[in-house]
Amino acid sequence: MTVIVAQDGANVTASFDGTMNTLDLTAEGTEAASSFVNSTPQFLIVGGAVSPAQMSGSHWGYTLDSGLSGAFSVTSSGYANAVSGDILGIYSTNQIILPLGYIGGTEISGSSTWDDTTVAALGLSVGTFTGNYGTNANIVLNVEQAVPEPASMALLAVGLAGVAAVRRRKRSS
Repeated sequence: MTVIVAQDGANVTASFDGTMNTLDLTAEGTEAASSFVNSTPQFLIVGGAVSPAQMSGSHWGYTLDSGLSGAFSVTSSGYANAVSGDILGIYSTNQIILPLGYIGGTEISGSSTWDDTTVAALGLSVGTFTGNYGTNANIVLNVEQAVPEPASMALLAVGLAGVAAVRRRKRSS
């Protein structure tokens, strides 16, 4: 399963798609949750529902071989402003949330958007982190840096062109 979190202009978007092999996971009932990111305790829920609504998901426990160490950076949190698709909750401890009644190996996908915030303000660190939940279930969390907006790139290009023009004039005088 791959989860991508990225700065998108003034907003942060997160999306996931893939399958989970639940062979090494233990079904532990159901849990209702909203799309949310939290650093203490450390978890990220993508898709599902926007608070205050909640979507029920299958709560699974696992033996953590290696978690998403370093993915969460500061003590902050926030509910998503918009969501679509299935629910996926990943915790740095010993649980995961999958769609209610999830059957291992089934394709799932979903997304969330947090308005007017940054990746850092949500308490996530930039980088690629892999959680190994037993020998058969892995999640790759890819937190991407901000991509400059086209207007910012255009402003930079104009500035560089101006510097080049000034240098040319100095050389020809």
